[in-house]
Amino acid sequence: MPLGKGFGIEPGLGRAALLGGGIGVAPLKILGRRLDAMGIPHDAFLGFADARSSVVAREFPGAEVATMDGSVGTHGTVLDAAGTLEGYGAIYSCGPNPMLAAVKLAAADNTLCQLSVEERMGCGNGSCNGCVVPVRGGNYVRSCVDGPVFRAEVLAW
Repeated sequence: MPLGKGFGIEPGLGRAALLGGGIGVAPLKILGRRLDAMGIPHDAFLGFADARSSVVAREFPGAEVATMDGSVGTHGTVLDAAGTLEGYGAIYSCGPNPMLAAVKLAAADNTLCQLSVEERMGCGNGSCNGCVVPVRGGNYVRSCVDGPVFRAEVLAW
């Protein structure tokens, strides 16, 4: 069983954008299936370092792909592949923290934006504090217990 809290799907928000980077694309496959089952339309945007690491994109028919070296899809980041995020009622993203920070900045203030962090989780029960992430107000939360999915406005980056 996964640790912490997953993506919270809120029906009625319209089309959703799924943005994944590197190993962060894996949980988006399951999320996409859940959205399909609920009848929520969505688009997937996936970012990788190169063609070799992008082979998992085959699991996402119709996804827009970006590679940092330009060997597959758009040359650049997952946000380069996505273009604008305007018009999406919900944004769900998983990937490295710099990518998540960029997604947070690109998301409209009135859009539901949930970010799944990729922190190392030492103990898995919150006692070691090895997986903390900064939140607004100068505090930290444990991603293994309080996350790993957070609303974008909660995170302090």
